[in-house]
Amino acid sequence: MEKILLDVNIAETYCTLMRDSTHRAGTKNIDSLSLYYKTIFDHYHVSSDDFSKSLAWYKNHPEALDSVYTKMIARIPALNILAGK
Repeated sequence: MEKILLDVNIAETYCTLMRDSTHRAGTKNIDSLSLYYKTIFDHYHVSSDDFSKSLAWYKNHPEALDSVYTKMIARIPALNILAGK
């Protein structure tokens, strides 16, 4: 779940910060986000329904979700996305 959530969070952030002629920064580009979600789910071989069910379970078990996010956050520096590399 941590890899999926990391990719989903990166996609959400990117689609919020991305600007083009029809979307200003701070507004989610829903069309792009939908495509990113599909790509992420296909990559991990999960359906959007499976992801939603898993996320609902984690929301009801905040200690487990906190553990996933702790591991997820630890992965970010290795991605070099924040350093622009």
